[in-house]
Amino acid sequence: MCGAAAIAAMRESTDLPDEDEAAASALGVVVLYGTAAIALIPLLAGLMDLSPAQLGVWTGAAVHEVAQVAAIGATAGVLATAVTVKLGRVILLAPIVALTAYRQRRLPAAVRTPDARGTADAEPTPDAGTPPDARPTADAGRRRPPVVPLFVVAFLAMVAVRSTGLVPAAVTRALPGVTNVLMAAALFGLGTGIDVRRLLRGGRAARLGGIATAIIAVTSLAGVALLV
Repeated sequence: MCGAAAIAAMRESTDLPDEDEAAASALGVVVLYGTAAIALIPLLAGLMDLSPAQLGVWTGAAVHEVAQVAAIGATAGVLATAVTVKLGRVILLAPIVALTAYRQRRLPAAVRTPDARGTADAEPTPDAGTPPDARPTADAGRRRPPVVPLFVVAFLAMVAVRSTGLVPAAVTRALPGVTNVLMAAALFGLGTGIDVRRLLRGGRAARLGGIATAIIAVTSLAGVALLV
């Protein structure tokens, strides 16, 4: 849906013991294959003689990160189409994250957070003399995942505000430059946190990411060929 944003949203909506390591691996996959797509998507589009409209839709539907989509769109002259399609995918974060968080909330804490041995955390044995409502539960003191992360809500709010037509033209003209700087800073920070050698040594995440990327690219290309 949206590379790093989707990973961050799902990380906030789950309560897993290895979520930091899993998120780092996922981010590495996004950077690795998304960067490769910046070169490969335009090349393959040229070999297949895709029209600019088809290239724009395929880019927005197949590439992981908004910044990567913008890079391809800007160089190929299909920026508006590519980013519009991509943002349509980003909006899908809200219902998916909400459903995931709802499911996590309904799971018992012992199921949500297994211990290091892969078994459920043993629930403390209540004292027979303790009243039932005062007995500690597995959920006591445990952070519950938010239904929808705040940055997803903020994104949808900004879409709604921009769609009203009330934002001054001076602001809309200045924002792309600000966005480019912030996007470059975000990608710089993302890249400095990823050790590609460690990712490749892990193997499993890289293979799974490659398979998923290929499936997304082929499926979206088929849709473009049929519908655009």
